[in-house]
Amino acid sequence: MKDDVHRTLTLVDITNPARPNIVKQLSLPVGLVSPGVEAMVGNVALLEDGGQTQTIAPRTFTIVDFSDPAHAAVQRKFENVSAMKTLPGSLISLTDPTGLWILKQEAAHDEQLEAAYGNYVLYGLH
Repeated sequence: MKDDVHRTLTLVDITNPARPNIVKQLSLPVGLVSPGVEAMVGNVALLEDGGQTQTIAPRTFTIVDFSDPAHAAVQRKFENVSAMKTLPGSLISLTDPTGLWILKQEAAHDEQLEAAYGNYVLYGLH
C-alpha cells in the first residue's frame, strides 16, 4: 500500500486474506511522484513513476533498494518505456529507446535465513 502524503510504502502479507499482516513500512526516495509497485523481491522493488501526466507510454520505471528502510536508494531508472510485461520464470521485459531490457526477479542471498533453515531441516529447530 502506498501513502503519497507521508511518502511511505507499506508491505502487507496477505497469505491469510482474512488476517492481513503489516510486514514493514518503507520511506520512498525523493524524486518519485506517486510510484506504483510492479514487483518486489527481498529489499529491492521495481516502481513505476505514477506522477506522469500521460496514461499511455512512455512511462518511467525505477529500481529501488530498500535495504535501509529509512533511506531508500534508486539503483536504476528506465525512462520513456513504451512497453512492460511480466513474463513466465520471474522475468520482466521493458522496452525503451535504448532497446529491450529483461529483468529477472531473484531473491537476495540471506545467510541468516539460510542458517535458520539449515537448523530447522537438520534439527527441527525454529
